[in-house]
Amino acid sequence: MKTQTTTKQITHIQKQRLEGEMIKDYVMNHLGISELEYNTMVYDFGMEFLEQLNVVYYIEYAYHKSFWKWWRAEWHIWQQDLVKFLIENDYELTLELFRLEMNVLSHEELTNRSFENYLKIYKNGRM
Repeated sequence: MKTQTTTKQITHIQKQRLEGEMIKDYVMNHLGISELEYNTMVYDFGMEFLEQLNVVYYIEYAYHKSFWKWWRAEWHIWQQDLVKFLIENDYELTLELFRLEMNVLSHEELTNRSFENYLKIYKNGRM
C-alpha cells in the first residue's frame, strides 16, 4: 500500500507575511530594539513623511487606516531591499544607518509617486 503525504502549500500572501516577519526580526535583533520600539519608529517616520509633504496631508491622513496600510507596505518593501543589500554586501546594520536610510525613504521620488497613487485611489473611493 502506498502512503501519500500531503504538504500544504502556502499562498503568496502568507509567504510575503512570513518574509516580512523574518526581516522585522532581523532588524530588531541587529538593532537591539523591542517590537514596541520598532513599531514606534515605523509610526514616527510615517508622521514625519506626512509632515514633510505639507500640513494639510498631515491633518487629513495621519489618522486614516488606509494611509497606515499604505505606509507599512512601503516600509516593508524598503526594509526588505535594505536588508538584502546589507547581507549581500556584508555590511553591519546599525541604528544610525537604519535611521539615515529611513530618512532617505521619506524623501525618495519613488515613495512620493507611490503616495500620489495612493491619493488617487483613496480619493476615488477604492480604499
